[in-house]
Amino acid sequence: MQINRFTLSFTGEDAHLEEDFLSTYLEKSTPVFRIALLLGMFLYAMFALLDAVLFPEAKEKLWFIRFAVVCPFGLAAFVFSYFPLFSRYWRLTISLTVMVAGLGVIAMMYIVPPPQNFSSYAGLILVLFYSYTVPRALFLWSSITGWLLICCYELFVLFIIDTPLPILFNNNLFFVGANLIGMSANYFMEYSARNNYWLMHRLEKEKETVGLINQDLQEKNLALAEALENVKTLSGFIPICMHCKKIRDDEGYWNQLESYLISHSDAQLSHCLCPECLKELYPDIYAEVAEAGFSTEASGKHRLIRDRAAGA
Repeated sequence: MQINRFTLSFTGEDAHLEEDFLSTYLEKSTPVFRIALLLGMFLYAMFALLDAVLFPEAKEKLWFIRFAVVCPFGLAAFVFSYFPLFSRYWRLTISLTVMVAGLGVIAMMYIVPPPQNFSSYAGLILVLFYSYTVPRALFLWSSITGWLLICCYELFVLFIIDTPLPILFNNNLFFVGANLIGMSANYFMEYSARNNYWLMHRLEKEKETVGLINQDLQEKNLALAEALENVKTLSGFIPICMHCKKIRDDEGYWNQLESYLISHSDAQLSHCLCPECLKELYPDIYAEVAEAGFSTEASGKHRLIRDRAAGA
């Protein structure tokens, strides 16, 4: 299997498989993507209970982000998956859905008062793990989405909220570690899917080759069987008269030699005279043929003999 080790796309002799693989992968992944969206919206909404317990004074703002921004966007992506245009933008749709969910967590970190907001990064880690595993997104798109979320978090904590350096260092370690683990899981998931597709493609190709070989063998066997049916052979003991050379058939009738050969084989007989019989029956013609010689050059003489013999 020839693939690009970074993007995992088919290359070289297998480059023609890329388009069909993406089409097949989308067909199999769309139901999973829809279930993943419903599951993600459910979990995202369930954390509203935690908002009410930990941040009762800011729960309305947090719920606005959850129920008025993120969940409706996920629902819109779910509905969009039933439209034909989804087949062209499914990778972008998954990435945008994850980005909206991650940016929603970052926005909630701005609403939650410190120092509780410093620990809200855990929600972003959940979003990262979700994006790499559940919706079956492609490795390249998932990786770009994951690192974009980390960049957005870095810009947020560096320029919007004042984050102590130890907390910033601690959170970044968890973010980078979680992102690398998610990338590894997503990489091997897509690699396995591509490898299975490639093996199935090779198997189908081998089946086609074997099918063509079997078809060719069947055609040759039929031709051989037809040829064998058209072949007539003489075998065994054939009773033949020592004097007149007639042959006795299986029914006890005596047949002329040429009649027997014609009825029991595909041979075509042509009457002529051997030199001894020609000399005995047609001595004058024999003298002419003897002068020309009994060879292919005397074919004209042979035809003359046959015609005169037939007239006689």
